Amino acid sequence: MSFSHAVIAQTTTHKSRPRPAAKSGEEKNIAHKKLERDPVIPEIMKDISSDIRNQYSLAYHPTNPKLDGSYRKLKVELVAADGSGPLKVKDQKGKDVKFQIWAREGYTAKHQVE
Repeated sequence: MSFSHAVIAQTTTHKSRPRPAAKSGEEKNIAHKKLERDPVIPEIMKDISSDIRNQYSLAYHPTNPKLDGSYRKLKVELVAADGSGPLKVKDQKGKDVKFQIWAREGYTAKHQVE
């Protein structure tokens, strides 16, 4: 992951006057060094990276075609392909993998405009 804008760094010239970090990547290198020293940042980045790689989008088309503005509840669950029960996810070693579903509880249907 790139942190090119994470830190605005300054270096000094031989006359000891501050100057902006060079655009050649010096700014990025300084940011990486500071982040590597923080023990929390790598773990946070690992979590974010995992979350980004493991997302799925779901589309929904209601069976109720009424445009009445009513609230409609939704329930999202993962079911085994054969419909026999909840989906069980296993890793490469055969261990159960926990997963979490983030979904809205429902939605309000559109009103018919006359």
